Amino acid sequence: MYKLQIYCELDFLHKFFSDKPDFKIDDSTKFEKWNNYLKLFLKDCSLILNNKQKYEKFVAEKNELFLILNKRCDGGEINIEFNENVSDTIQNEKIDQLFFLTDTNTCKKLEDDYGMFFISNETLEDKANILFIQSTIPIEKKESQYKDWNFLEKYAQPCNAMIIADNYILKNENDIRFNLIILLDKLLPKKLNKIDFVLTIITGDGKSVVDLKSRYELIRSELQKLERPYKINIKIIGKSEYNHDRNLITNYLHINSGFGFTLFRKKDFSKNAKNTVLANTTVSINSIVGNNEEKEVVESLKKQYEKINSESRNIGYEKIVYPEQKIVNRLIESTLKSR
Repeated sequence: MYKLQIYCELDFLHKFFSDKPDFKIDDSTKFEKWNNYLKLFLKDCSLILNNKQKYEKFVAEKNELFLILNKRCDGGEINIEFNENVSDTIQNEKIDQLFFLTDTNTCKKLEDDYGMFFISNETLEDKANILFIQSTIPIEKKESQYKDWNFLEKYAQPCNAMIIADNYILKNENDIRFNLIILLDKLLPKKLNKIDFVLTIITGDGKSVVDLKSRYELIRSELQKLERPYKINIKIIGKSEYNHDRNLITNYLHINSGFGFTLFRKKDFSKNAKNTVLANTTVSINSIVGNNEEKEVVESLKKQYEKINSESRNIGYEKIVYPEQKIVNRLIESTLKSR
């Protein structure tokens, strides 16, 4: 069974509990954010703490912190491990971990290095705004306030990998330029200092390896114009029968678009031309963290991906995959290893 892994410094936890907002006095939104974090700690997670001696001292003293951590919400015991070195935990390939540390500067550096959530006591509230996303965006052909994918910028989270499943996202070059690339520009991290970004696109439009190759070259060329300071490894899978829904997954986020990710089109290609909206639909944007329904959707998509990968080995990657080699995306590989 999948378990969210949380690395946490005990000093962070101590301050977290001591700074518990008062529901009667403080802003209810502040209490709600605090409570969302508490649910993460007390749900079915795997908790790694940094100081075993200090934890054992809490146990011996029957400290309130120990009493809270000793039982999950359902009454079961929380699985607790110990590792003083946060770097060891980062390297274990579980790419949807959460890290709670005391030093804000360290959190910022590690987030820029690895594209994962590193949260300090100081940044708890701000990070909650993007960690616990649940939003539905209406897209309307007439009088829509949204004319492109720029609205996704406010939902951007730390990430280091992405899977997009949409049969038509590579159908023509203009859809790539005015939908896919703009979408990616809003969601790709600004920095990723220690690792490459991995982007996998599953589509039904790859009628031949030549088609896949030309689309790959166009995407690579357009992404270079975004001038991200890290390498983006792109893989296109021309296999359509498994991905009827249109989904985008990152380390912590799931986006579903009922009409797909080619919602916007320019009437002409002059500099000031406005986009048109192609359909009335909704775009749902939900955090995977702490959301069991979203986890089930994402796990289903990952199993589909695994099946595609298995069948590709049997019939030959060169027939449906470009570049022609094993399909690797850490969103899938890490999950398989943790089972």
